[in-house]
Amino acid sequence: MIDLKTICEEKQSGLKSIKDSDIIKSLAKFEDTVNDAYRGRLFFELIQNARDAAHKAGINSKIIICIHGNTVYVGNTGAPFDEKGIIAMTRLGVSDKSDNKTIGHKGIGFKAIQEYSSIPKIITKFGSIAFDKTKLHEILQKKFPGEFTTESKVPLFYYPHYEDNCIEDIGIDTLKDCETVIMFDLNKGKTPAQLIDKFKEISNEELILLENIESICFQSNVFNKTTRFSYKENEVTVNGNETFEIIRFPQPVLIPNDLYEKLSEKEKELFESDREVDLKIVFRLDNELPVYEVDSELYLFYPLEMKSGFSYKIHSYFSCNPQRTSIIESPRNDFIFEKIVELQISHVFPYLKAKDKKKELLQFAFFKEENKKLSNLYNSYIAKLKSQKFIWIEHENDYYNPNEIMLCDNDAYIILKDHPVNNKKLLVVDDIIAKWLRDKFKVSELTELVLHAQIEAIAETEKSKPSFFEKL
Repeated sequence: MIDLKTICEEKQSGLKSIKDSDIIKSLAKFEDTVNDAYRGRLFFELIQNARDAAHKAGINSKIIICIHGNTVYVGNTGAPFDEKGIIAMTRLGVSDKSDNKTIGHKGIGFKAIQEYSSIPKIITKFGSIAFDKTKLHEILQKKFPGEFTTESKVPLFYYPHYEDNCIEDIGIDTLKDCETVIMFDLNKGKTPAQLIDKFKEISNEELILLENIESICFQSNVFNKTTRFSYKENEVTVNGNETFEIIRFPQPVLIPNDLYEKLSEKEKELFESDREVDLKIVFRLDNELPVYEVDSELYLFYPLEMKSGFSYKIHSYFSCNPQRTSIIESPRNDFIFEKIVELQISHVFPYLKAKDKKKELLQFAFFKEENKKLSNLYNSYIAKLKSQKFIWIEHENDYYNPNEIMLCDNDAYIILKDHPVNNKKLLVVDDIIAKWLRDKFKVSELTELVLHAQIEAIAETEKSKPSFFEKL
């Protein structure tokens, strides 16, 4: 059993050796920066932590969220808290993540709680850790007279306190089987209704990417919801009626040695014990068929604030800014881009063909160039796509690559579909995809001159066939 009391005392003793008040103030400013970056993401961050605890324990976690009056409880099953976890909660930039299979970012996500509370507690089966900005403010006023005039200059998480309360003391039956419970009273101006609205914003798409979750149960006097997840091969079903299919490589994607040596020191630390990179492409299913979705975002579990340009969700261990809003330039990202293209060509296309998405395959292949940071992804994708047969020609009952087609309007198609023009098959598509095919693949377009010449040539050779002139 972990000795929480001793750990808290050791953390508190560190304050005695600090002689420069600016060190404390800088911690408070950094917490404010984190708070701004993670604003509105509290529940998702706590759910991520619960998922990580489940991963460590090798189980799927049950997550319970209760709001009683002005007090919020977030409990979960999974691996219990250990000393490394406490360090992650009480410091910035120190992680308890032992490998890249866990999601949280160096204990920062938990600190999103300060948006709603200044007195959070971590309650376990063997005691509690409490954070109290008011209590630390009183201590700092005595240690540094005149330096800490307001609580805004005081960090919340630097100075943990031990309390005897355990999970069984909470008195809520639904929490009794949890290994950890986060408890906090809402600050003035914050309401349960605000938290409920934020919880409702979390999409099932985000939750299925986490995996290792069995259920999430939200309980309050005005809103109650239970979300259950079932896993079958590559499919995840939510509450028995909403299904997603996850496309991934059959074998793990590993960072090669030469790339590992190019990574930053922080990235090397992340992949030191395990070189695997998680990579998924996710389709929402409707009647067991994949759905085309516009404006899909890139995901690192949580959606980044940048569109991918593709019609399906792409998730991976992208190298991002600390706020996880955007990717950064990194050899790791270039490697991930290459693997995304390989996954698209070698698995997504065959998957869509197997689902009989013939006409739709071109639409799924299409993308918008949404962000310059994804230029390497787009360029690599186009280079591979040029040799692929992904364009369905209905009357030929077959797929063709871009070099084998010519664009035309519907009238010309009706007349000439059975007569290849310059050995190319005619295709009718909407203007957006037509422009994409012209710009990216140099696909030619049937001109009026060529159309009339072709009609005359066909008429000359088929004068004895009235059916042709009837088409005209």
